[in-house]
Amino acid sequence: MKLIIILFGSLLIIFVLSGCQKPSSWKIYSPNEKLTVIIDKNKSDETLQYSVTYKTETGIKNTVLPSKLGIIREDAAFTDGLKVLNSSLKNGIDYTYEMIGGKRLKNNVQANRLTLALENSSKNKVNLVFEVFNDGVGFRYEFPDKNGAIFQVNEELTEFALPATSNAWIQPYDTLNTWSPAYEYGYGPKMKAGTAPPLTTGWGFPALFENDEMWVLLTETGIDGS
Repeated sequence: MKLIIILFGSLLIIFVLSGCQKPSSWKIYSPNEKLTVIIDKNKSDETLQYSVTYKTETGIKNTVLPSKLGIIREDAAFTDGLKVLNSSLKNGIDYTYEMIGGKRLKNNVQANRLTLALENSSKNKVNLVFEVFNDGVGFRYEFPDKNGAIFQVNEELTEFALPATSNAWIQPYDTLNTWSPAYEYGYGPKMKAGTAPPLTTGWGFPALFENDEMWVLLTETGIDGS
C-alpha cells in the first residue's frame, strides 16, 4: 500500500515538457519518477486543472482525477481565461527540517518545483507553484505583487476529485456558536467519497481516502499570507 499526501497551500513538484511552441500542458514528475502531475486546461470552460497518477509494479493508478484550479479575490478572479506568461522549473530541491514530535527529529526530503506565472483578462497576476516529492504533491497560489497590498480572498475553487469507488474518512467543519467553531467536529465511520456532509459547513481538512490500495491524505500547510 502507498500513501500519497496532497498538501494544499503548500508547494509542489515539477518537471515540464518543453518545445518550440508554447505548451498547453505541463507534466511533472517526482524525483523517483513514480508520481506524475499533469496541469492543463479543461476543454469545456478553459479553466486550469491538474491530475495526479502513481506508477506501481502493476501499472499506473489514478490518484487524483482531473480537478479544477482557481481562486477569487475581492478585486480579481483567477478562474477561466488565464494566460500563462511564463514557467520556471527547478529540480533537485533539498529540504531539511526538524519535527516537534514523532519518532524522527531531523528529516530530509527532495522535490522538483514548477512555477506558472498567470494573468487574468484584467492583467491581475497570480503564481501557481507546484512541488512533487517521492511520496506527495503540494501546491499553492501566490500573489506576486510587491507593493505591500493586502488582498481578501472571497472564494476558493480548488477541487480534489477522487475516484468514486474511494473510501473516505472525513470530518465536517464545526458550526458557529458561542463556544465554536473549534474546527474539529469529529470523524465518522468509513464512507464513500462524494458523500454529502451532515452539516451545511461542509467537509474539512485533513481528509483521508483509499482506493485500490492507494491512500491519499488531503491537508493544508504552509499558509503564510503570500
